[in-house]
Amino acid sequence: MSDHNWKKAAPEVPEEFHMKFEETLKQIENNKIIHYKKKSRKMMIRILATAAILCSLAVTTIVAGELFQCAESRRRGAGGHGMDRKRTGSF
Repeated sequence: MSDHNWKKAAPEVPEEFHMKFEETLKQIENNKIIHYKKKSRKMMIRILATAAILCSLAVTTIVAGELFQCAESRRRGAGGHGMDRKRTGSF
């Protein structure tokens, strides 16, 4: 087949169709960008919320440990060797 036959194989696309097609592609592209921005924003909020929860749990654990350690040292200080007595069973 010659090049001439291939050129006439498909009809010419009207300019109106071409413009509408490009407009539709731009709308799809813009919607995807907006959708990705919303997705990344939601993901960022989830990550920040998770980090805040983990930090608060860590701080709570540290404070609780310090309080228990302080209470234990007070018990030892008030009664001599309070923990040693419990272990050996002697008074």
